[in-house]
Amino acid sequence: MPEKNSVTWACLISGYTQNGMPNEACAHFKQMVSDGFPRVLTLAVVFFELARSLVLASLSLGCKFMVYCQRGDAISAFKLFSSMQKDGSAFSLQPNEYTFGSLITAACSLAHDLYVGSALVSGFARFGLIDYARKIFEQMSERNAVSMNGLMVALVRQKRGKEATEVFMEMKDLVGINLDSLVVLLSSFSEFSVLEEGKRKGREVHAYVIGAGLIYRKVAIGNGLINMYAKCGAISDACSVFRHMVDKDLISWNSLISGLDQNELFEDAVMNFLEMRRSELLPSISLSNALLALYSETGHLSECRNVFFSMQDYDQVSWNSIIGALAGSEASVLEAVEYFLDMMQSGWELNRVTFMSILAAVSSLSLPELGQQIHAVVLKYNAAEDCAIENALITCYGKCGGIDDCEKIFSRMSERRDEISWNSMISGYIHNEFLPKAMDLVWFMMQRGQRLDSFTFATVLSACASVATLERGMEVHACGIRACSLS
Repeated sequence: MPEKNSVTWACLISGYTQNGMPNEACAHFKQMVSDGFPRVLTLAVVFFELARSLVLASLSLGCKFMVYCQRGDAISAFKLFSSMQKDGSAFSLQPNEYTFGSLITAACSLAHDLYVGSALVSGFARFGLIDYARKIFEQMSERNAVSMNGLMVALVRQKRGKEATEVFMEMKDLVGINLDSLVVLLSSFSEFSVLEEGKRKGREVHAYVIGAGLIYRKVAIGNGLINMYAKCGAISDACSVFRHMVDKDLISWNSLISGLDQNELFEDAVMNFLEMRRSELLPSISLSNALLALYSETGHLSECRNVFFSMQDYDQVSWNSIIGALAGSEASVLEAVEYFLDMMQSGWELNRVTFMSILAAVSSLSLPELGQQIHAVVLKYNAAEDCAIENALITCYGKCGGIDDCEKIFSRMSERRDEISWNSMISGYIHNEFLPKAMDLVWFMMQRGQRLDSFTFATVLSACASVATLERGMEVHACGIRACSLS
């Protein structure tokens, strides 16, 4: 670039620090200072970004840094960062509450500038340091709607909706609120601990935007009202807002359909989804995933497929949803395996949910070779020590006749075993007609003090009945009485 200004330098330095490159950030900061550019804004960037990657390892360093910041001495601040950078021990710790507490005064000294203060508020809030962000906000000599909105958004994300509303009420006459302020305010009401109170506040804001003629000025206000009413349980009000909106966008439809789904109005959600598609608007991935889950839970597999095929983009949840839906239907388990292979070939990351779904499908197919191949993929993903996946593997091998593999997995689980682990192993023995081993495992459970649940007793008693072993059945019954598990 032939011409650079302080904003150019600030963006470059921020980019380096956000990508974990503090050495380069410090080098460019030094070059900027040498070139004589204004330092206040860029010092704020360097302060916040490097405070995350460079730890003030002692109180003396913290004090020095605060003094430099308070003086506006960028050169000395840079030298201190450089010396910390050379000391490898500075990178062996993580910032904690004490670290940020010692730095907060220095940050506040930079907040006299509106833009620097707003950046610091947003920066601290982005990393969940809400109380510090609020302290900087309160000490800013000049504040505007942007700085207020930033603090409110952070509070809403931390589910502190009432505090966000209080900030708005305190500041609305001191700063020029904008339409975005009202949108953020609406989002805060659904995070009230008492939703009825949030809904009442939301209706007050609704009346205000209608009276002030603002409701049609920005689609986001209508969308905010839909979201607010839906999350506060007033879905009929959400639908009314949607019907009266002159302009609707993708977010409007997504908000309404998600709200209907959250309020268990599934048929209305589906009808609006179909109407949305007729309007040639494409639903978001999250909305499509919600519909996939809805159709899956209600057993409408053809609709699941239609939604999946109509999606332009997928994510991991989309693939897991369609695989899980198909794996849950005996007639579609082979199709679930095909989707699993497609997911792998498309380069998507597999996770716990993926493995649980595909192992359930393989279990019902009773194909030991396929089960072993899935097990190999589990090992590749280092997921073999997840208790839920191990339980699924035991169930899968048990139904595929691989009782030796069941025993190997079960023996390796040791302290990770839960009730499902024991029940899966017992079911595997019974499925493969090893009733004595199943009974021995029941006695072993009791000796270990492991609680026997109703599923364990029902499984073993059913097995005893199938081989007409009255004596064994009576023993199990007696165990059940002693364990107080049967009435």
